[in-house]
Amino acid sequence: MNSDLQGRYRFDVFSEVGKVEAEARTVVEALRAAAGGFEGGAGEERVLLPSLRLAIAAAEHLLDGELEDNLVGGDEETDLRCDKLTELARALNRGEKMVELMEAGAGPEAIAELRGDMRIGYRSSVDGSEQPFCLFVPFDYDSGKRWPLMVRLHGMWTKMGDAEWNLQTYEWDREFVRYAPRGSFVELYPWGRGNEGYRESGLRDVLDTMALVEELFSIDEDRVYIMGSSMGGAGAWRIAAEYPERFAALCCVVGVYDEKLVEKLAKLPVMFHYGGLDRPERVTSPEETAELLRELGGEVEVVGHPASGHRIETTDYQLAYYRFFAKHRRR
Repeated sequence: MNSDLQGRYRFDVFSEVGKVEAEARTVVEALRAAAGGFEGGAGEERVLLPSLRLAIAAAEHLLDGELEDNLVGGDEETDLRCDKLTELARALNRGEKMVELMEAGAGPEAIAELRGDMRIGYRSSVDGSEQPFCLFVPFDYDSGKRWPLMVRLHGMWTKMGDAEWNLQTYEWDREFVRYAPRGSFVELYPWGRGNEGYRESGLRDVLDTMALVEELFSIDEDRVYIMGSSMGGAGAWRIAAEYPERFAALCCVVGVYDEKLVEKLAKLPVMFHYGGLDRPERVTSPEETAELLRELGGEVEVVGHPASGHRIETTDYQLAYYRFFAKHRRR
């Protein structure tokens, strides 16, 4: 399995929606029955069973909507911007893969055998709830060597709840898929309880998913990086300040940064990205924050994008932060 797109289900714009819906509902019923059989210790309950339940929830969310409205795109106020038929196939393939693994008696380490884009579930240490996170594993991942880990925190979406985010993986920052030179890092996308701002239970979800990925994959602890956009930029700034010993570098994109934390970040290489057309109230001046860091001996890079607003979609943006991370190791 190289991604949750691979499996026996593949729906596209040529598919007949009525037949797709009927087939999918049958599969969902079978997945729900399998999930019930795995409860009570019959299936791995920390990662695989939560992943199965989240796959079922994703498929049901799509089936409860209008599959005919199968459009990609939309503005940032839209709660669901995805190819619904493709995402339905992903959910069914993902669910069947989790059933296959649990029937074989696999443990959570089986996740490390998967490649590409994945939506994973796990049982939270905060309240025992099943929370989603997303993962990209390079196709040439080899546990015989140690890999860098990039943690990416999403921004705020006013109409996106758990169900929508569980469907869309990277849709919170669409340019990551289009332009990013992916493949050099294991990439982790925590949900962090949605728009909570990565505080309290949201913060614990970030730390828990980091610990889980570091447990299951061969991660180089000297090459762990954190970044985020907008609300995620503010969250990355705050988390890096609270746990500077965990990270090798930090990248903040169009965020609002608490300048009282500057001293805690002076020893951590920091990159800022900002859009020249962004509204001032939506972002802290990266130039001013960078100067504060430099006064304390910090290493800082600031990259402006004159034609961009609060969303930056330029190729040089993608290349810049990947290369910035690649040249830094934990001090």
